[in-house]
Formats: sequence, C-alpha cells, structure tokens
Amino acid sequence: MPPAWPIWRYSWLNYKHVQLIIEGGSSKADWLFLSSSFGELRRFSTKGFHPLFHSEKAISVLLEADEHIRAIKAQTEKIHYYGAGCSTEALKQQVQRGISAVFPKAKIYVGHDLEAAAFATYRGMPEIACILGTGSNACYFDGKVQSQIRPSLGYILGDEGSGGYLGKKLLRDFMYGLLPPELENDFKQQYEWERGAILHQVYAQANANVYFAGFTRFLAKHADHSFVISLLEKGFSEFLETHVRCYSVESYSEVNFVGSVAWNFRVHLQNAAKKMDIRIGHILERPIDGLADFHKNYPELVPEGV
Repeated sequence: MPPAWPIWRYSWLNYKHVQLIIEGGSSKADWLFLSSSFGELRRFSTKGFHPLFHSEKAISVLLEADEHIRAIKAQTEKIHYYGAGCSTEALKQQVQRGISAVFPKAKIYVGHDLEAAAFATYRGMPEIACILGTGSNACYFDGKVQSQIRPSLGYILGDEGSGGYLGKKLLRDFMYGLLPPELENDFKQQYEWERGAILHQVYAQANANVYFAGFTRFLAKHADHSFVISLLEKGFSEFLETHVRCYSVESYSEVNFVGSVAWNFRVHLQNAAKKMDIRIGHILERPIDGLADFHKNYPELVPEGV
C-alpha cells in the first residue's frame, strides 16, 4: 500500500513508471495515479477544462499550477485523458498538446468523456452508456464498437436532462415568476437575483453551462417538492426520449449512467425511466471508479496513446 498522504506528498519522487487516468468535465477533473510497482496510489480532483473554452496554453497553465501534478510530471510515462468536448480530432489534438506541454515524456491518449462513460459502465454486455453531469450525452457500446445515433448539441441546443439544462430551466422559471412562492423566496435568499446581474452572468461571462449547473444544489435541497420533481422528471424524460429510445431495445442489455446529476437525482431518474419502460442498470457518480476497473479488467480494450 502507498504511504499516508503527508508522507506520500514528499516521497512521490521515489515512485517510478507512473501512469495517469483522468476523467475531465467542464467543472472538474478526477485524477487517478498508478505505478507499476504499487498499483493504484492516489486520487484527487482539479479544475476541469473544455477545449471549446480553453486554449492549449490555458490547459497547460491550469495543469502546471497544481502542486500534485508538478510533483509527478517527470515520472509520468502514460496518460489516458477522457474529457468533455474532445469530440473531434482537432479538439483532441488541442488537449493533447496542452497536456504534453506539462508531461513532455508521457505517451498520451485523449478520448471523449462519452468514451469514459462507456468504459466505466461496461460489464461485458452491450449497453447504452449515458452521461448526466454538467452536460449530457449517450452512446451504444458492445466492448468493441462505440456508436452514436443522436449527437450532443451542447448546452444551447441540447444537453437534455443535464445539470446545465435543469439549472437553466429553474432560472428561467424564476425570472418568469413561475416558481411557487416558497421556492421563489428561498431562491432570493440564496442567490443574486437582480435581472441585469443574471443576464450579465449568462451572456457576458464564460462557461454559462457551469453557471446553470450550479443551481442543481437548489434543486437537490428541494428535491421532494412537487414542482422540482416535475422539473427533474420532465428533463430526464426528454433525455431518455431523445438519446435512449432511438436505439432498438434488442441491441443492448441495459442503460447505464455516470455523472453527478444522474447520481444525486437517481430516484427521479429511475422514476422517469420506469414510466417509459426503460431499465436502468447501474449509476456511477464518478466515471473514474469504473475506468480504473476497465483498465484493470479489460487491458486488451484500452486504447493506446501517442
């Protein structure tokens, strides 16, 4: 077993042949450190990044600022990064260059966060792997082929059922005066609610999707309120109708989920699925847990880096 945190912090240079598995979202990234000698060493989280909003320079600056990363960058030989927004070769290369600037000796693989969801939830049978976090997405995965019928359209056109989607719905209803009085009063106590300030945050600041997703904390606080239940189940139903029902039920064994929204609102998600005769298999709050198992149990399926 690796030493406890205070010792580990100062003796990391003793470890050789370090590998990293990283699952990155728009809000945060989860890191798993492994070595050939000791296996899994430590996990921690950093700020997330998105290639549509962060240049390769911004990515490298963000990574270089973290003390944990600085401590092991010279020993790192392999990196598997699965991240939000890494949907095209150009965006993957942008992220790869940003990471490579910090880890120049490492062999790096950059994949999409949907790939992480598929790997993390795979149990040897064909599945529909879904993401419900800050954003949302889904794909089919049978262990070899990963395919997608409906693409992700991002938080403006799509992201049905996601934290960004649900938070935007809540904020819109508040600004239209549609919230029940008790919810409206509590919202005003918790947040800046002046119209101009909200519109400035939405339209003039970066990462509006993350801003919207922040309101899921309010939804979680009032998760038993009938208004919130309706909002959640409508959002999840729209996701399931759009991104799951497009697949033939004969082609997969179960529908699996990763993400904080799927996990924190799993009762509402399961209720929405039950009403649509959709069977949910397992729900993981963090894909990194399942990714560790996938890399261990299915090494022949793990993609190679460059």
